[in-house]
Amino acid sequence: MGELAREASLRLPAGAAEAIAAHAPNLLALSREIEKLRLHATADGTVPASALDVLAGARGGASAERWATAILAGDAVRARAEAATLDAEGVGGTSCLWAIAERALAALDPQPCGNYRRGTGGPALRPADARRALHVVYQADRALKRGEIRDAEIRDYVEHGLMDANHV
Repeated sequence: MGELAREASLRLPAGAAEAIAAHAPNLLALSREIEKLRLHATADGTVPASALDVLAGARGGASAERWATAILAGDAVRARAEAATLDAEGVGGTSCLWAIAERALAALDPQPCGNYRRGTGGPALRPADARRALHVVYQADRALKRGEIRDAEIRDYVEHGLMDANHV
């Protein structure tokens, strides 16, 4: 996808190439999406994030739960693609933080009448992994409340806390 954008002299928003590639089933679909973006590019080829709305499946295509599943599965590529789509849709990091917390809490309290939503898809979390995920959620929440990070930085904070250290 990045090569197609370069050939079209387009500069895409961060993570957009991965998000587009994740939703396009083949090369023809990718080239169609590039053509749509070309119509919205500025004179220097910069594509504004708002232009991503014109893409197939752009609205409603992102999911904090899918992002959480990718993070907890250690799938950085899929997580970045989902995060780019979430950014384009204006979904904040707090929603993603809760998606991780709910998956972890559900793993620790698997009662069918539990108050937490069950994460859809992805591997089941072991209790130790769920506790580590909750620890990262707690750290991110504290950092946000202390003003050390902004809502827009939560996903990166959680990703680094869980994936870079091989916690989950």
